[in-house]
Amino acid sequence: NISLLALYFASQNDNQEIIQFLLSQINVIDNNTFKNCHKLSHIDIPSNITKICYYAFCNCTLVEIVIPNSVTTIGDGVFYGCKSL
Repeated sequence: NISLLALYFASQNDNQEIIQFLLSQINVIDNNTFKNCHKLSHIDIPSNITKICYYAFCNCTLVEIVIPNSVTTIGDGVFYGCKSL
């Protein structure tokens, strides 16, 4: 999926504007989408997202994440290795 690939590359540089735009185009954050993104420090999940899949943010350097009520499913290990959360 081109959107997920673009989302991954945008997250490698912590480009929040592109990340937010691309997140607005999907409903599910797929498995491993942001895995090992060491430059991703914060993210504001938009309300169109309903599901965050397995290990989506695994081993990230996130210090802050905002998850809206629209997210009804969060997979196992989503924040595994995120030591700053």
